[in-house]
Amino acid sequence: KRMAINFTALKWQTRHHLNKLILDPRSFFGVLYGCVAIVWISFVARSMLHTPPGGWCDAPTSWLTTSGENVSALPVDVEFSGKLRFMSIWTTATDFSERHMRSVESIFFHHPDARLFVYSNELATDALRTVTDLGYDAQVVRYDLAELLVGTPAEPWLEHLDKWKRGPYYYSHVTDAMRMALLFREGGVYMDTDVIVVRPFVIAREPPSPPPPRQPAGSRLPVRRPPIVPVDRTPRAIQPHTVGAESHTINDIPVCNGAIMVFARGSRFLWGAMREFAQTYRDYEWGWNGPELLTRVRRKCPHDVSVLLEDRFYPFHWEEVDTYSTSGSPSEQVAMWNLIQNRSYAAHLWNRKSDEIPLADTSVYFKLLNSFRLNGKKAPAAAAATAAGAGANRRLDSHITQEQADEQIKAKKAEGAVLR
Repeated sequence: KRMAINFTALKWQTRHHLNKLILDPRSFFGVLYGCVAIVWISFVARSMLHTPPGGWCDAPTSWLTTSGENVSALPVDVEFSGKLRFMSIWTTATDFSERHMRSVESIFFHHPDARLFVYSNELATDALRTVTDLGYDAQVVRYDLAELLVGTPAEPWLEHLDKWKRGPYYYSHVTDAMRMALLFREGGVYMDTDVIVVRPFVIAREPPSPPPPRQPAGSRLPVRRPPIVPVDRTPRAIQPHTVGAESHTINDIPVCNGAIMVFARGSRFLWGAMREFAQTYRDYEWGWNGPELLTRVRRKCPHDVSVLLEDRFYPFHWEEVDTYSTSGSPSEQVAMWNLIQNRSYAAHLWNRKSDEIPLADTSVYFKLLNSFRLNGKKAPAAAAATAAGAGANRRLDSHITQEQADEQIKAKKAEGAVLR
């Protein structure tokens, strides 16, 4: 009897709650909205986590270059056996400043036989005459954004281009897409126009020099900086398919940056990065489609890219711009300059933070902008080859001390050839 009473009570309670759920609009629509939210979240998660059949970085075996030639991947020693190809992108309406030209000069200072392509629809075609008049191979190249992205995973991004152009960071984001597409199609070394090359390098499958010891997770700098020693300017190898870390997270995950990128053509990593760009694009976040994108894709395709430690491309962080342009102590300036001279391939100047800062004569920034100038016309091919091994008069001596480097800069300053 007691069980019958309990069953009857349970039945009436169930009927009561069902009637309340159905007849009470607030409860009914609450459940309905909850179901819709679950379905929507499941759809978004599935689309974001969906992996294409061939993998996230399933690049094709052949593609078209910017000139329309159908090509495929080459062995690294074949692709990079000729003149090293550098490329930059310029999308703003202003001309190159003197600081930007110092970036260009630094390329040819260390690689006199290199080729430089600056992709821009804004610069005058003779904007690089400062270096071309000296005999170096540099040119401004016009581009068509649609032609560049068509046939890549970034192509769907073009469907809403009018909307994206109204975004606050469009010109930064379009260079993010362009550098990936250009490197995929052509291969070479991409550099932002606020990067200074500080040593010659070659692209090869040789392993890079062993990294310096690292501090615990979350730290950017090596345990200690090397003492002042004669500068080593011998060319070093960079593996293809390489980016640099600008910092590490507290979990020791590298935060990748695209200001300097070295890739052979047909890179699987870049193919996946273009897919990520189109599928997750956010017009209102500056870093999401650039450094954060490269960091995300590196987790999805860890075997398709190498990440160098900070001191190779980003020896100082953007938060340290003031320290190494004006306010740093002499010992800090000397230690950082010594680190750059002996550990770095290039140095990113973080122009968004440093462009308007006047430079102290003893600062790292001042030395970077004034140490790698072109002082004369390009030597003939035979002489250039000899100079590459022995050190040309356009370069700092291969085995000079810090003090000797400072003396050379002072001499240039006396000639009025330095930049502040």
